[in-house]
Amino acid sequence: ALTLDPGTAHHRLILSDDCTIVAYGNLHPQPLQDSPKRFDVEVSVLGSEAFGGGVHYWEVVVSEKTQWMIGLAHEAVTRKGSIQIQPSRGFYCIVMHDGNQYSACTEPWTRLNVKSKLEKVGVFLDYDKGLLIFYNADDMSWLYTFRERFP
Repeated sequence: ALTLDPGTAHHRLILSDDCTIVAYGNLHPQPLQDSPKRFDVEVSVLGSEAFGGGVHYWEVVVSEKTQWMIGLAHEAVTRKGSIQIQPSRGFYCIVMHDGNQYSACTEPWTRLNVKSKLEKVGVFLDYDKGLLIFYNADDMSWLYTFRERFP
């Protein structure tokens, strides 16, 4: 299972004890110390392990969420201040926003044709071929592909 790095988590994000589940906690921010690794404005968290090659697949349950962002980021992305989530900044993501709109965070954003509300998103990474592919994990229908040479 993909684990999340609590040291990068924005203070409004609450991670499960095993760091595999994240929730937005808008009422009681966690008292976390700031560090260069931690996102301070963008409500984000990174995975605990970096990918340097190979093929990887993981799924993210997004049911009952009104907004979310899922993807891949370079380890050296900016984590302080307002951040533009786009490939030129090291972010390769899809997002659900405004309750029922889906987009790829390209420049400009690309609207995704999603027929029904996503419950689970599959993320397939072939690092060596430079492919990051998002699927509706319930029926394995394709959502979006980023093609990129990862450093």
